[in-house]
Amino acid sequence: MIRADEKLRQMSDKVFVEAEPPSDRSRPLEWRRSINSLNVTVTSLVIKEHHSVNECDFFSNSMLSSGLKPANEPDDPEYEKEIIKPKTELRTIISSRIDLSKIRDALYRTVEVDKEEKIYSVAIARGYLDLSINDDPPRKEAAGIFAKGAQNGFAWIEDDEDKLTISVSIGKEVFKHLIFEIKSGRVSKLELSIAIDSFSYEVDDFLREWYHARDLIIHGRMAHAAIENFSIVSNEFLQKNGDPNTLNQLDSDDSVDLEHQFEPEYQPQIYQPQINNVIDPEFLKSIKTALWAIAIILFCIWWNGKK
Repeated sequence: MIRADEKLRQMSDKVFVEAEPPSDRSRPLEWRRSINSLNVTVTSLVIKEHHSVNECDFFSNSMLSSGLKPANEPDDPEYEKEIIKPKTELRTIISSRIDLSKIRDALYRTVEVDKEEKIYSVAIARGYLDLSINDDPPRKEAAGIFAKGAQNGFAWIEDDEDKLTISVSIGKEVFKHLIFEIKSGRVSKLELSIAIDSFSYEVDDFLREWYHARDLIIHGRMAHAAIENFSIVSNEFLQKNGDPNTLNQLDSDDSVDLEHQFEPEYQPQIYQPQINNVIDPEFLKSIKTALWAIAIILFCIWWNGKK
């Protein structure tokens, strides 16, 4: 975990360094920008359908290219009027809240301390992750970490609550399939890998084992994010195989008969051949006769040699 009094200096768009490195170190350690993957397990999913009926817009005389204006409106070209106009639309999203203590890695955001010196402190995301999955269309042009045609999204940390929010798209076809699976009641959990444009500590990059927790920093309030992949774990799978996380928590003294509880439905029978199925008895009899003949010949040679 990053110290609460840690200060970072921005050297470029890709590198932060320690603002106050120890005097016994030859150089300040760096935080380097890259695409880092955040692994998230979602066990509670909510489908939200947002219906838009009307929307608020504004009217301005200066926006009318013809110079015409509605009756009873003043001649002032800067005159603006709010109006309600129709907009019938349905937007569906899949939402979930995940306790951040259940996510291995910690996310921070930079907070500006000295604009001229480019000095920043960091604030950690606390509480929970507010995850939103949608079917927004892919990007029409490249931007940030996204190539043209990629499914895009964003990650940000709220100022007032310090909660982490991630909104990502998975495309219309995949989204429809996920909605169908959720409504069927088959989904037990989702396991997601989310790519976030963030900064990671160079010490972690070189020395950290893959399963160790790490600290990631979002520069400013928002960063590009995208789902790399996700897996649907069905209720049928857990009922047949059990949850590996639950099995790891069982002690050796538990009275649960794991061998019986998770016995596979089908166990192939291994065929053990009998000797009679491999070697013909008549063949064994002929070998026995040949051995006796050899023994008699050898005895005769030995007897003649004695004479």
